[in-house]
Amino acid sequence: MHVHVTSITPGTFNVTIDDKVTVANVKAELVGQEGKMLVTIENRSYEVTVVSQKPAATSVNSTERLHVFEGEKRACVQVPPPAWLSALAGDVLAVGSGTLKAPMPSLVVDVKVTVGQVVQKGDPIVVLESMKTETVLRASANGTVQSIGCTKGEMVEEGRTLVDIKGDEETNEAARI
Repeated sequence: MHVHVTSITPGTFNVTIDDKVTVANVKAELVGQEGKMLVTIENRSYEVTVVSQKPAATSVNSTERLHVFEGEKRACVQVPPPAWLSALAGDVLAVGSGTLKAPMPSLVVDVKVTVGQVVQKGDPIVVLESMKTETVLRASANGTVQSIGCTKGEMVEEGRTLVDIKGDEETNEAARI
């Protein structure tokens, strides 16, 4: 089941299920305890509990899951990564040859490499934190770290070059010239 939620006004949403059924003007508001919500659909109110299951930091394509409980009923809603993150995934989260840039303003939690270090596909390169979410940027190919443009504890702006990696193919080509 594919669910698309569009915010109409603060606290009011249109919900489309499988691109076929649209429920308009769904009202939702937080009540009392963390994760408790009062949801009103077509003049019927439901008290639900929402528990977030964050995506694995080691996977680019993971989605957040929202587990929604109402009495004995349970539903799981998958929240895909934002479009900007998906669009940048090839360039930013899967580090290969070239430069690694910050996808958004972030805090550098850790720099896992040094200049001259040989990295293998899957090695962690930089750990960023943004909006209370940690993101591990990993190498998608073998290569050598050419330069590092950030330090642990530093705030970096969107688009800033964090690490430059020269892939094995580039290194081998340069040696042949």
